[in-house]
Amino acid sequence: MTRSPTQQTADVLVLGAGMVGVATALALQARGRRVLLLERRGPGEETSYGNAGIIQTECREPYAFPRRIGHLLRAVSGRSNELHWQAAGLGGSLGPLWGYFRASQPQRHQAASATYCRLTARAAEDHRPLIEAAGAEALIRREGFRELYRTAPAMERAAREAERLSARYGLVVSLLSGSELAAAEPGLRRPA
Repeated sequence: MTRSPTQQTADVLVLGAGMVGVATALALQARGRRVLLLERRGPGEETSYGNAGIIQTECREPYAFPRRIGHLLRAVSGRSNELHWQAAGLGGSLGPLWGYFRASQPQRHQAASATYCRLTARAAEDHRPLIEAAGAEALIRREGFRELYRTAPAMERAAREAERLSARYGLVVSLLSGSELAAAEPGLRRPA
């Protein structure tokens, strides 16, 4: 019986050739592992596009399971866009949901958030060898991440949250006025 080359050489199977799958396969290869990377379509064609091409380096806290009763009721009743669920699938999800609820207790969530922030802070440097190997440096902009707000109250809430994250995790924050933003992003249209 003849084996295919992949059967003879692979000792690790990575499913999915999106950003995480490719990076995982390359990291395993760098450690001497023989890797088979499988994707049902072309590389990157099944990716979620969730980060829209952004390598996240700013500290954010992972989304915690809602703990306030009003928030929970809005989510369960379908009046919140944060959650979509179906009763038929709930039975198999009760264990993981309970674990998520427990992990979202304030002390546990704070510990997870601190770990998450340390990981995201490394992201740019950890991606650098992959960017260089791909010859993609010209595609990378290292200018930070900007969030825009249409109303002053929304901006004030976001500024308070950014200041809280800065105090807790060392997040570097710059608040820009409208004129500073216009200078930094001249392509943005100003409201009439």
